[in-house]
Amino acid sequence: MRAEKDNPEQKYSDFWDWLLTGWHPIWLLSFGIAYVYYLMTTEEV
Repeated sequence: MRAEKDNPEQKYSDFWDWLLTGWHPIWLLSFGIAYVYYLMTTEEV
């Protein structure tokens, strides 16, 4: 069990619980990087 340092009431059972609770910036960042990679490695046919 872990709690946020600046919001002790918010607790998470593990890393995945934290990741899946709300949309963290890490999600948007990883989706952005994945989309750019997709565009760079594919082409319209």
